[in-house]
Parts: sequence; C-alpha cells; structure tokens
Amino acid sequence: MELPTHVTKLSPETVYRDQVVRKQTSPDHAITQGVSTMLKAKHLIFIDFDPQYQDAMADALYGPVSSKNPSSFLQTNGSHVDVIYTKEIGDFIRNQPKRPLR
Repeated sequence: MELPTHVTKLSPETVYRDQVVRKQTSPDHAITQGVSTMLKAKHLIFIDFDPQYQDAMADALYGPVSSKNPSSFLQTNGSHVDVIYTKEIGDFIRNQPKRPLR
C-alpha cells in the first residue's frame, strides 16, 4: 500500500533535467505527497522559478480547477496559499487575459 506521503523514484527525465539542463546535483529519489494531503495543510507556498512552466502556473492560479493541472486545486485553499515566482513569470501572468480569482 502506498502512503499519501512517501519516497518515490524520480523519472529519468527529471534527473536528466536537473543534472544536465540545470547543472544541479539530483538524487534519484524524492519525497512526494498527493494534492489531498497538501490541501490539508494550514499554509502552503507555491513556488515556480522556471519560465518553461509559466503557462501551467497561470492556469494553476486562474484556470479551471482540474486534475489536468493538479496545482489548480490550490485555488480551493484561498488565502492559505502564498505564491512565489520570478518577475518574468509574474509579467507573463499579468499579461494573460484576465480570469476571475477563485
């Protein structure tokens, strides 16, 4: 039985991205948890520093809540979520068509 929070093997793509593209050391395992576990937290910090994911970040913050973008479920936590991103990502998000906050 897999626990909601557990150690999992990272995909070869993730390890490659971290080691080769980002030139970082990368373990081959990491701690992970499901969205339902995260939504039980008293406070969450949502961080994105990679412009490659700016579309997904914008959708997570302002798009429909959907399992296609699990981060979008953070919208249901309202003021308990702090979002941190780069100026570049912030500019991108601000220049998107305005969608109502949830």
